Amino acid sequence: PVTVAVWDDGTRAAAEHEDWIRETCARGRIVLVADPLGVGAVRPYPLGGEDLSGRFGTMYVLASELIRLGDSLCAMRCYDVLRAVEMAGEFEDASGEDTELYGCGAGSVYAKIAALLAPRRTPVQTEKEFGSFSELVQTKYYATETLMEILLPGILHHLDTGDLDSWNI
Repeated sequence: PVTVAVWDDGTRAAAEHEDWIRETCARGRIVLVADPLGVGAVRPYPLGGEDLSGRFGTMYVLASELIRLGDSLCAMRCYDVLRAVEMAGEFEDASGEDTELYGCGAGSVYAKIAALLAPRRTPVQTEKEFGSFSELVQTKYYATETLMEILLPGILHHLDTGDLDSWNI
């Protein structure tokens, strides 16, 4: 059995999640910490002297360009998590039948969407979620640094995070 974990800063933040990793392994599960696009080991270098994650920093610019191209950073990260779930089924000690997802922070969104799109049922456990997409669009002031990581244009035409919770039972 494998648990694919996705959280802010990916493998770079593994030490911060050490207790959770140890508890999960103690239950007999393999833990795979995923680094979706721009997170952890695949985090890009800052461009133009701006902070990597700050307003108008590298990740903000990347996310903006993806939206202009009809894609989004969130969608690409969900795809990467979905591929990690698929890869987890290829492990020698895992059949893929007992793969779970764990998401924390922005990773909770990627985990929930990946679970919805996965070909077989993939249970999801989340912590420190941001709320809902509908709350986000109704907020007058929000942190643009983190907004670009979870922005998924047009998502509210189809679902909100509460729908993901009920569908990923």
